[in-house]
Amino acid sequence: MEKILKSIAKRFSIGGGADIDEDNHPRILAGLFGSIGSLLSFIFFINSLFLSDYYLSFVLFIVCSSLLISYLIINSNKYAHLHNAVRHISLVAVLLFGAYLVCTGGLNNSGPLWIFIIPPVALAFFGLKIGVVYNVIFLIVICVLLLFPDDLLLTTEYSYEFKSRMIYAFLASSALSICYEASRYKSFEQLKSLTRQYKLESKEDELTRLTNRRGMWEILTSENNQSKQSDSSVTLALCDIDYFKRVNDVYGHDIGDEILKHVSYLAKTAIRDGDVLARWGGEEFLLLMPDTNENAAVNLVESICTLIQGTPYSLEDGEKINVTLSAGVCEISPLISIHNAITLSDKCLYQAKNTGRNKVVPYSQYSV
Repeated sequence: MEKILKSIAKRFSIGGGADIDEDNHPRILAGLFGSIGSLLSFIFFINSLFLSDYYLSFVLFIVCSSLLISYLIINSNKYAHLHNAVRHISLVAVLLFGAYLVCTGGLNNSGPLWIFIIPPVALAFFGLKIGVVYNVIFLIVICVLLLFPDDLLLTTEYSYEFKSRMIYAFLASSALSICYEASRYKSFEQLKSLTRQYKLESKEDELTRLTNRRGMWEILTSENNQSKQSDSSVTLALCDIDYFKRVNDVYGHDIGDEILKHVSYLAKTAIRDGDVLARWGGEEFLLLMPDTNENAAVNLVESICTLIQGTPYSLEDGEKINVTLSAGVCEISPLISIHNAITLSDKCLYQAKNTGRNKVVPYSQYSV
């Protein structure tokens, strides 16, 4: 049974498996309703032919055809521009069929029972606002049909009690459906908000509030593709806090965390709009500088190092902790990919560490 349900769910996802969201949710329901509705109306069409009720069979044939066509269009990406119009056409066909059943009574006056599917279907097709409009329009239509003087608009007979209860029942069905749709929409909006928050947090370093390694990879890939198209320069800088282990050993990891936040804040204020600073791991930071060649990147990174060196971290007792950075810089080129640029920046950083720290080593000056 589970496999069958999964197969049905996959079958009625728009585009052969698109993610279900608030935009394609109505289209999925419209496609599902179109397939089931066309099948049921076809069965009733055959039944009405056997019963020689040709007027009803004609109406059922029209409904069946419109629902089948809507199902085929809704499940085709080729006609995506028609999806919204088809939903309106399908629902109008159902409303007209409901009005016909109220007017004629259907088989043994049981036809009006089908109108109670209209409220949830209208809301599922179009959401709260438009769905309510359709329900109000249909309520007015059936009130006019049922309460018109001398039953001139009806071809069958209903008692007053039956008419009033039909109207009250439709009102109740509409009210419950509206409450459910409002609750569902509110829950969906909350879920969407949480999803956005979780996606953001999954790409953000919790301590420094900088982009994390995962988020940076996405940005690097996107920026690299754009730079290839525009033939612009992109440069990376891998930076590391000097003697950070000593800070943790002497002052503790809590102060170490504060140093990380201190450096992150200062570096963030020094970079330009368009630059992206990420916590790459531990005390390492990766800086992406679009539209920047190696020379300009070195100047920018040196200004960041100067700012951090000139802004020591102050403890509560007034003691100041001097912080410096070492960095390696590499420009991405047709011969140097993103991965290679990061590797080469790391080698340049390692050289900066080994040759005195608190300096910036560009790849053009790197010596093996």
